[in-house]
Amino acid sequence: MTQETGQAPMQWDASPNAGFTGPNVTPWLPVSEVFQKENVAAELAEPGSMLNFTRRLLELRQSSPALHSGSYRSVNGLPVSCFGYLRESGGERFLVLLNFSDQAATIELPDWGEGLAALGTGPDGLEEKVIRLDKITLDPPGGLLVKLAV
Repeated sequence: MTQETGQAPMQWDASPNAGFTGPNVTPWLPVSEVFQKENVAAELAEPGSMLNFTRRLLELRQSSPALHSGSYRSVNGLPVSCFGYLRESGGERFLVLLNFSDQAATIELPDWGEGLAALGTGPDGLEEKVIRLDKITLDPPGGLLVKLAV
Protein backbone atom coordinates (compact mmCIF):
# COMPACT_ATOMS: atom_id res chain seq x y z
CA MET A 1 0.00 0.00 0.00
CA THR A 2 1.19 3.49 -0.73
CA GLN A 3 2.04 6.12 1.85
CA GLU A 4 -1.05 7.98 0.70
CA THR A 5 -3.15 5.23 2.29
CA GLY A 6 -1.72 6.03 5.72
CA GLN A 7 -3.70 9.28 5.70
CA ALA A 8 -7.05 7.68 4.94
CA PRO A 9 -9.53 5.37 6.63
CA MET A 10 -8.63 1.67 6.65
CA GLN A 11 -9.14 0.35 3.14
CA TRP A 12 -10.90 -2.97 3.70
CA ASP A 13 -12.12 -3.69 0.17
CA ALA A 14 -13.09 -2.16 -3.19
CA SER A 15 -16.63 -1.22 -2.15
CA PRO A 16 -17.72 2.43 -1.72
CA ASN A 17 -15.70 4.22 0.98
CA ALA A 18 -13.28 1.27 0.84
CA GLY A 19 -15.53 -0.73 3.15
CA PHE A 20 -14.57 1.58 6.03
CA THR A 21 -18.09 2.90 6.40
CA GLY A 22 -21.42 2.57 4.62
CA PRO A 23 -21.85 3.95 1.09
CA ASN A 24 -24.18 6.73 2.28
CA VAL A 25 -21.85 7.94 5.04
CA THR A 26 -19.08 10.46 4.45
CA PRO A 27 -15.90 9.42 6.29
CA TRP A 28 -14.16 12.21 8.19
CA LEU A 29 -10.90 11.44 6.35
CA PRO A 30 -10.86 11.24 2.55
CA VAL A 31 -10.73 7.77 1.02
CA SER A 32 -7.58 7.15 -1.03
CA GLU A 33 -7.88 7.27 -4.80
CA VAL A 34 -6.29 3.81 -5.05
CA PHE A 35 -8.63 1.99 -2.64
CA GLN A 36 -10.12 -0.20 -5.36
CA LYS A 37 -6.81 -1.99 -5.94
CA GLU A 38 -4.93 -1.37 -2.67
CA ASN A 39 -6.99 -2.78 0.17
CA VAL A 40 -7.01 -5.59 2.70
CA ALA A 41 -9.17 -7.90 0.55
CA ALA A 42 -6.79 -7.51 -2.40
CA GLU A 43 -3.73 -8.12 -0.19
CA LEU A 44 -5.33 -11.25 1.29
CA ALA A 45 -5.89 -12.61 -2.22
CA GLU A 46 -2.28 -11.91 -3.29
CA PRO A 47 0.07 -14.61 -1.90
CA GLY A 48 3.16 -12.36 -2.09
CA SER A 49 1.55 -9.28 -0.53
CA MET A 50 3.01 -7.42 2.43
CA LEU A 51 -0.03 -8.42 4.51
CA ASN A 52 0.53 -12.14 3.85
CA PHE A 53 4.28 -11.74 4.40
CA THR A 54 3.64 -10.11 7.77
CA ARG A 55 1.10 -12.75 8.76
CA ARG A 56 3.56 -15.54 7.88
CA LEU A 57 6.38 -13.82 9.79
CA LEU A 58 4.19 -13.49 12.89
CA GLU A 59 3.13 -17.16 12.64
CA LEU A 60 6.76 -18.24 12.44
CA ARG A 61 7.77 -16.07 15.37
CA GLN A 62 4.89 -17.27 17.58
CA SER A 63 5.55 -20.94 16.82
CA SER A 64 9.34 -20.83 17.19
CA PRO A 65 11.16 -20.58 20.52
CA ALA A 66 14.33 -19.61 18.61
CA LEU A 67 12.63 -16.60 17.02
CA HIS A 68 10.80 -15.22 20.03
CA SER A 69 13.22 -15.95 22.87
CA GLY A 70 16.31 -17.62 21.45
CA SER A 71 19.91 -16.56 21.82
CA TYR A 72 21.30 -14.01 19.40
CA ARG A 73 24.63 -14.10 17.57
CA SER A 74 25.75 -11.75 14.78
CA VAL A 75 27.07 -13.18 11.52
CA ASN A 76 30.38 -11.63 10.48
CA GLY A 77 31.88 -11.15 7.03
CA LEU A 78 28.78 -9.84 5.27
CA PRO A 79 28.71 -6.95 2.78
CA VAL A 80 28.58 -3.54 4.45
CA SER A 81 24.96 -3.03 3.33
CA CYS A 82 23.85 -6.31 4.93
CA PHE A 83 23.16 -7.54 8.42
CA GLY A 84 22.81 -11.11 9.56
CA TYR A 85 22.25 -12.95 12.80
CA LEU A 86 21.56 -16.39 14.17
CA ARG A 87 18.75 -17.21 16.62
CA GLU A 88 18.93 -20.50 18.53
CA SER A 89 16.78 -22.22 21.14
CA GLY A 90 15.41 -25.64 21.98
CA GLY A 91 16.99 -27.46 19.05
CA GLU A 92 16.01 -24.78 16.52
CA ARG A 93 18.32 -22.51 14.56
CA PHE A 94 17.29 -19.65 12.28
CA LEU A 95 19.53 -17.46 10.17
CA VAL A 96 18.22 -13.96 9.43
CA LEU A 97 19.80 -12.08 6.51
CA LEU A 98 18.89 -8.49 5.64
CA ASN A 99 19.96 -6.22 2.76
CA PHE A 100 19.49 -2.54 3.59
CA SER A 101 20.81 -1.11 0.33
CA ASP A 102 19.06 -0.06 -2.87
CA GLN A 103 21.03 -2.65 -4.86
CA ALA A 104 21.07 -6.44 -4.86
CA ALA A 105 23.65 -7.89 -2.47
CA THR A 106 25.46 -11.21 -2.63
CA ILE A 107 26.16 -12.96 0.65
CA GLU A 108 28.65 -15.81 0.73
CA LEU A 109 28.55 -18.30 3.58
CA PRO A 110 30.59 -21.21 2.19
CA ASP A 111 30.80 -23.17 5.47
CA TRP A 112 27.07 -23.04 6.30
CA GLY A 113 25.82 -25.78 3.98
CA GLU A 114 22.11 -25.50 3.24
CA GLY A 115 18.88 -24.61 4.97
CA LEU A 116 15.17 -24.24 4.48
CA ALA A 117 14.24 -20.77 3.21
CA ALA A 118 11.24 -20.28 5.50
CA LEU A 119 10.37 -16.72 4.46
CA GLY A 120 11.79 -14.07 2.17
CA THR A 121 10.93 -10.73 0.63
CA GLY A 122 11.55 -11.84 -2.97
CA PRO A 123 8.83 -12.80 -5.47
CA ASP A 124 8.62 -16.36 -4.14
CA GLY A 125 9.27 -15.36 -0.53
CA LEU A 126 6.37 -17.25 1.03
CA GLU A 127 7.37 -20.51 -0.64
CA GLU A 128 9.51 -22.79 1.52
CA LYS A 129 12.43 -24.40 -0.27
CA VAL A 130 15.87 -25.81 0.47
CA ILE A 131 18.67 -23.44 -0.53
CA ARG A 132 22.46 -23.53 -0.53
CA LEU A 133 24.04 -20.88 1.69
CA ASP A 134 27.39 -20.66 -0.08
CA LYS A 135 26.12 -17.81 -2.31
CA ILE A 136 22.83 -15.97 -1.72
CA THR A 137 21.59 -12.89 -3.55
CA LEU A 138 19.18 -10.62 -1.69
CA ASP A 139 17.01 -8.15 -3.57
CA PRO A 140 17.14 -4.49 -2.53
CA PRO A 141 15.97 -3.90 0.18
CA GLY A 142 15.22 -7.43 1.23
CA GLY A 143 15.48 -10.19 3.74
CA LEU A 144 15.56 -13.93 4.13
CA LEU A 145 14.75 -16.19 7.07
CA VAL A 146 16.45 -19.61 6.86
CA LYS A 147 15.77 -22.56 9.14
CA LEU A 148 19.04 -24.41 9.69
CA ALA A 149 19.66 -28.01 10.65
CA VAL A 150 20.71 -28.47 14.26
